[in-house]
Amino acid sequence: MSEKFWGVWIIAIVVLFGWQAVASDYKDVYNMKVVLASYGVDGLSTTSDNLLGLSGSDESTSGANVVALIETIQPSLKKSEAIEKRALSTAFGENDLRYHLKYASGNFVPTTLDFSTNILYNYSYMINTPSKLIHNLKLDFTLDDVFMSGSKLDQLHGKFVVLTFVIWDILHTVVGLGLAFIMLFIGCIFGLLFHPIHSILNFFPAMWQIVVTSWHGLSNLFNLFK
Repeated sequence: MSEKFWGVWIIAIVVLFGWQAVASDYKDVYNMKVVLASYGVDGLSTTSDNLLGLSGSDESTSGANVVALIETIQPSLKKSEAIEKRALSTAFGENDLRYHLKYASGNFVPTTLDFSTNILYNYSYMINTPSKLIHNLKLDFTLDDVFMSGSKLDQLHGKFVVLTFVIWDILHTVVGLGLAFIMLFIGCIFGLLFHPIHSILNFFPAMWQIVVTSWHGLSNLFNLFK
């Protein structure tokens, strides 16, 4: 990556997290929006029923459900098994536009995942970024309809929310790509130190998942039309 990108990356970090710090109410709604958009990535319904645990059986194995589970219930991931680490890597890499250094449960990603799944998460995040961005932008523009039946002030507020979320999506994309590139190297070192056995057990399965997630990076784009 060029020096110009890293300059933009630093600016994006300052603007994004500074903006969200002073707009915490919007940030909470935005985080819920990203989780809902993760269902769209899988070609599923982007309604709040998913967050309430009312999704159908066809959605039970969705990576979006893993993201929603971690974000809402916040279970401890300290003693996650090798197979669970792979599920976390692909779910957050393929479905969540936000890059995570720490899960909502408080567990740090580089030390929760092992060597192999750190590589899987960061690669999956980067290769699936176009799909995640497009699905989030699609959901952003549908939010405008929520305010259309209200007063002109409500409609104006709706347009402000949409614009804010679109900008945050783009900023998260820039910030996430930079972090994923850095942690592709640093994260795997932490993973190896904290989980040497799981690093070995997950190596070949993670290599296969890299192939699968590469395909999902393309195929999930077509879920835009569902």
